Amino acid sequence: MAVAVIAGALAVGCKKVKLSCMYVVTPYVQETKEGTDRLAAGVVGYAFYADTSGYYVASYDDAEAGRLTALDEGGAPKIFDLKAEQGADGRLRLGPIVRQPVLVVLCDTESRIYAWRQIPVEADLPEILVNVRFRPWKTEREYVEARWTMVNETPPGSDPEPDPDPGSDPDQPGDGGE
Repeated sequence: MAVAVIAGALAVGCKKVKLSCMYVVTPYVQETKEGTDRLAAGVVGYAFYADTSGYYVASYDDAEAGRLTALDEGGAPKIFDLKAEQGADGRLRLGPIVRQPVLVVLCDTESRIYAWRQIPVEADLPEILVNVRFRPWKTEREYVEARWTMVNETPPGSDPEPDPDPGSDPDQPGDGGE
């Protein structure tokens, strides 16, 4: 009888937790420093069951493709576990997320900026709503905003390699004025 009472008490006190969460992102863009936010378009998102201690986003091309690079030399790249594109309401819905750790990567294909962060996911929480702001006017290549690492490989004011003028390459034949 005592065993039945203890078992019953344990059954009441033990609640099964469930990890099944939708991560919902509303992406915004602020075109100029003084500009207002508008809903971004052309944003794609990826979730990886991975940790920043083992993987990182190596480039914009990797972010857009949903690929992580291993920190261990010779380690295999990791392809996304979940992908989301913007719905009719402009939001991205990644999920359900069913385990941890989770690394989320967002890629704004219009401004060519990507963002990433390790996200916390709580058991028995059905949905997490977050806003992200892309700011293409920022001159930093990399900055942190609201715990997101934002990366713009070609920020304003950076000097991209100029295209050479045809015939100006000394190794190529041209009239050269001779």
